[in-house]
Amino acid sequence: MNIPLSRNLKISNTDNRLPRANRYYHRYIKAWLDFHGQVEKKNKFFIHMGSGDIDRDEFPIPKCLINSLIDSVRNSYFEYTYQLGNPYVRKVIADYENHIQGINRFTFNNVAIVLSATGGFSSVIQVLMKHYKYKGNAIIVQPTYPVYESVMWKTFKVKKVCGKEERGFLPLIEDLEKQVDRETRFIILTNPNFPFGKFFDKADLIKLVEISNKRKIYLIIDEIFYDMAYKHIPNIGSIPQKEDYIIRVKAFSKDRAAPGIRIGYVLADDKVTAEMNLLADLSYTCPPTVFDNFIVKDILLRTLMKGGPDIDSRTKIENAREFKIIGNYKKDLIEYERQVNSTLESYKNNRDAVLNEIYKSKYMRAITPDAGINMGVNIIHEGSTYDFFEEMFFKTGVILAPGEAFDMPKSKGNWYRLTFTNNLDKMVEGLNRIKKFIEAVNK
Repeated sequence: MNIPLSRNLKISNTDNRLPRANRYYHRYIKAWLDFHGQVEKKNKFFIHMGSGDIDRDEFPIPKCLINSLIDSVRNSYFEYTYQLGNPYVRKVIADYENHIQGINRFTFNNVAIVLSATGGFSSVIQVLMKHYKYKGNAIIVQPTYPVYESVMWKTFKVKKVCGKEERGFLPLIEDLEKQVDRETRFIILTNPNFPFGKFFDKADLIKLVEISNKRKIYLIIDEIFYDMAYKHIPNIGSIPQKEDYIIRVKAFSKDRAAPGIRIGYVLADDKVTAEMNLLADLSYTCPPTVFDNFIVKDILLRTLMKGGPDIDSRTKIENAREFKIIGNYKKDLIEYERQVNSTLESYKNNRDAVLNEIYKSKYMRAITPDAGINMGVNIIHEGSTYDFFEEMFFKTGVILAPGEAFDMPKSKGNWYRLTFTNNLDKMVEGLNRIKKFIEAVNK
């Protein structure tokens, strides 16, 4: 007998369709989207200080990139392309990555353009699970984005490891290796880590590569904030490898103030990207080409900004239509570099101002991020972070993302994600409301 799906949209804490962190993530997102209008009306104030988004009024996308997108639409530059994206766009990305890692490792076959970094991560995990016939286990470094475990839910065994606060919750490589056994197929981590913005040093990365090569274990690394660092971050791609078990996932959105365009890319061995190509056939077919010229112009300017070479004339000739839309990008370099550096400096200033406000409360502390737009904030209170988030949201009009929604172990304390790329005055007002609320509940 055929039984249709029942209409059950409500996600509870015990809903077995999703792992624990994703249940809380769904509930947190739904509470925000369903009630923020009512909450703002009641409190005459609303700010989401944990969204992972960027206030475009404060931090606009570089104008030259916007112009490329507008010109692409005007010239009807949107059409089907290869499953992993236009080969010339992938070549530009490969050349950029070769430059910043200092090793000529990648060709366009090592690059897959995907629908968001999250989508890329999901595709990679599905490819590897299928390759190993859904047998084995994966290690996830906590905290993390909940979707990664969800892709493997009830299909692949998952182990978890989390470091100590003094390391920004980055685990010691020795502790990570202790979790590895004969059945371990891949390790999932973010670098810089989420939401604390701390990164593994070069010695740690060398050890990770050694473990990966020795055990033939894939490392799947989320590098979404790699290009948004306030200090030098070592590049794992620059470390010599016997075999390429490193899979890196990046995106264009966060560091160019464009979360929501949902375009990312995966860097991997061409055998992995070939399997991703087949998977794309079964889902979204291909990434949207309307962003191609936005991406290429951004990558070319990034490369020049970092002292890299210009693209070769042959590629320009072979892609004359695209470069007609992109235009003379070199004339935009000075303004582009000024805006990118100014934005990053403003992020840093916001970070420091927010930290200063946090430490005015005896009930709050934070870990200073070295990269990205988020920080981890600890609040002293009873109960779960989700329940506290919900009560604080309704009573103050302020949201911090609860740690339970990002798989932060409860044993590590009450941690929240705070995104500091909003209007500073509004964030200060939000923090003052949080502090008053915390003082009231801790009386």
